[in-house]
Amino acid sequence: MSDQAIVSWSGVPARSTFKLQCDGSRMTYDCSALVTVNDEPRPNIEHEEVNPGPARRQIEAAERWEVAPTLIVMNNLNNAITVKAWVEDRNGNVVQVPDGSGNTVPAQASWTSGRSAGSTLEVAIFIDSEAS
Repeated sequence: MSDQAIVSWSGVPARSTFKLQCDGSRMTYDCSALVTVNDEPRPNIEHEEVNPGPARRQIEAAERWEVAPTLIVMNNLNNAITVKAWVEDRNGNVVQVPDGSGNTVPAQASWTSGRSAGSTLEVAIFIDSEAS
């Protein structure tokens, strides 16, 4: 089983913090994420950062982030693994971003893995920060 998901958050304030976290027993799955900023590779987010997590990366002004978490279930699970991503402002509050219809929504999302060994979950997260 393979699941895919895409989210895009624009208008993120500079100096916000992107966070990524997975739950569940660390020995039953692997989760890491490729990261690029303005089309330049950055250090990956590794499994040890997301569990117990959260992994943290600071977002600067006028940046375009692409974060691609991949979770692979290595053993059959009793409970699915949840992958959570969100952006916090400097005060630790979840950032509100435009939803395209004149309203705002929280810059946060979560996805749930399958429970069978070999299940994968692939996510694409796009973040555009404000110029200043």
